[in-house]
Amino acid sequence: DVMARGALGVETGQRPPRIVDAFRSRAFAVFFLAESQSIAGDQLARVALSVLVFERTGSAAATGLTFAATFLPAIFGGSLLGRLGDRFPRRWVMATVDLLRAALFAVMAIPGMPTASMVGLLVVAVFIGPVFGAAGVSYLAAHLGREVFRSGTGLRMLSSQGFQVLGFAVGGVAVAAWGPRTVLALDALTFVCSALLIGVLAPPDAPRAPAPDGSAPRGVRAVLWADRRTRTLIALSALAGFFVAPEGVAVPFAAQLHHSSTAAGFLLAAIPLGSVAGIYLLVRRVPADQRTSAMSVMVVGCGLPLVLSGAVGSLPLSFACWLVSGLCAAYQVEVLTQLVQSIPDELRSRALGVCNAVLLGAQGIGVAVFGAVSQEWTPQAAVALAGGVGAACALWLVTGPLRRSAPASVASEA
Repeated sequence: DVMARGALGVETGQRPPRIVDAFRSRAFAVFFLAESQSIAGDQLARVALSVLVFERTGSAAATGLTFAATFLPAIFGGSLLGRLGDRFPRRWVMATVDLLRAALFAVMAIPGMPTASMVGLLVVAVFIGPVFGAAGVSYLAAHLGREVFRSGTGLRMLSSQGFQVLGFAVGGVAVAAWGPRTVLALDALTFVCSALLIGVLAPPDAPRAPAPDGSAPRGVRAVLWADRRTRTLIALSALAGFFVAPEGVAVPFAAQLHHSSTAAGFLLAAIPLGSVAGIYLLVRRVPADQRTSAMSVMVVGCGLPLVLSGAVGSLPLSFACWLVSGLCAAYQVEVLTQLVQSIPDELRSRALGVCNAVLLGAQGIGVAVFGAVSQEWTPQAAVALAGGVGAACALWLVTGPLRRSAPASVASEA
């Protein structure tokens, strides 16, 4: 997300910013801290709710439904409520959403709360969550220059993965030590802290960028779907639905290779580890005028290693392939940066809400479809198919629609 070209903007010819340069902006530093501790709290809450529901019902199906409820409502919430970040000050939208989520999780932590009520409150909390994300990205876009925004996006992606892993790793221990309800109360506290950080320490919203003189107001539909390049960028982001397939079948994949669930954990770790390297290389080592080309190569490169890992039954080779696929998944940093550049500031929050809904929906469908393929065929075949189809779609997009579009904003980087 990028718009303002202030002191943190990086002009052509200057050194690429370091990833940590984003912390020079108070807006980013406060938002990063607020978002990170909330993400960790959310992972703790997911574990706590799953444990609590299973203890009460003894049903694996009910437990799975509860876990799905921590993701699926966000698909609709972003597209329906994202406009709030465009109608009201984004800083106050974020703080209000976090206070509402704090209240919802605090009520869930009340002893004796019926299971159905808890799941209902969870659905509401997840439904309003994307409003925070869309408003937050739009808020940062107005405070950071293009290059620093790209660095900040990479840093947020890295921290998100790290805090998710940390939350899941600590979640089981925390639930065992303190109990599910205490962990839910702790998650509520993280939202209160986030709201206070943003409401008290974050700088006010940057002035909204006015529409060009003489231009007619445009709706989200026109902004997102009328422009070929914007449509293509959204499609490239949604290809994550193919590339997320290994995460959904990691356990049966390892079992097919006659390894334990411990091996599945190592395989899953390969993807975020690769992402760390990929984000660093994209942000720090790829010149600004070559980022679109690098993005094109990386998105195709996400799928090809998965084909190899599915075709050759070797755990070390599969780890290496998933590592490379994760490295290439850093293309999402450039996709998001270019996508935000193409969206007018007055429509940015609601448009990003729609884009996030598309991404979440694609990932959910991808996990479900290739999980079913794994069941009918084999996990290796599912991973190979997902990688092959994803790479083929990526190749068509980057050699066709992306190349034919006229990216004035990207060309200006050169």
